[in-house]
Amino acid sequence: MTNITTPRRDSMEKPKAKPKKAKPRSSLYALWRNKASKRLVEVLVCVDGCVGSKKSRQKSSSKRKVRLTAEVEVVDSKEMIKLNHRFRGKNQPTDVLSFSSPQVFREFGYLGDLVVCLPVLKKQAAEFKHAPASELDVLLVHGVLHLMGFDHEKSAKEAKKMQKLEAQVLEALQGSFGVKKVKGPKAAVPSLSLILRARS
Repeated sequence: MTNITTPRRDSMEKPKAKPKKAKPRSSLYALWRNKASKRLVEVLVCVDGCVGSKKSRQKSSSKRKVRLTAEVEVVDSKEMIKLNHRFRGKNQPTDVLSFSSPQVFREFGYLGDLVVCLPVLKKQAAEFKHAPASELDVLLVHGVLHLMGFDHEKSAKEAKKMQKLEAQVLEALQGSFGVKKVKGPKAAVPSLSLILRARS
């Protein structure tokens, strides 16, 4: 019979430190993601109404209308640089990236995914002198139109068409969800179509 002795406590190895877990996404980014997700639902309704059935709706075999859906993520500049470099070959942050879903998902209304860069959103809001929430609307509408196949980089004609649609959707978005235009110097929410004109 073998006698097994238990080692003394002081001679035992100390347990190795647990590897550090990745820091959870900050509450600020979670808050903006939640805000963007809710607003995206409203944007999709307005885009579907403005663009119409030719571009936006895919019919199922039962010929019923399909509700449009998409996902949105809000990231920091570092993450956006990685994504922009990987998918567009540009080593800088951009405001929004659109990733269209395969056709099989589009038939069920799922358009794809959007990625919004929060620092760029805030910077552009400051540059155009409007609220970050208004800039979020602009970026979501722009991204959704890309998901639907519009591309302002193809040609000047396509850019004008897309800009016109953006203005229509943004105006519908303001009117449909209780955002009132306020005239005068204390206007909290500027006309979003004016924001678009300022960018061109």
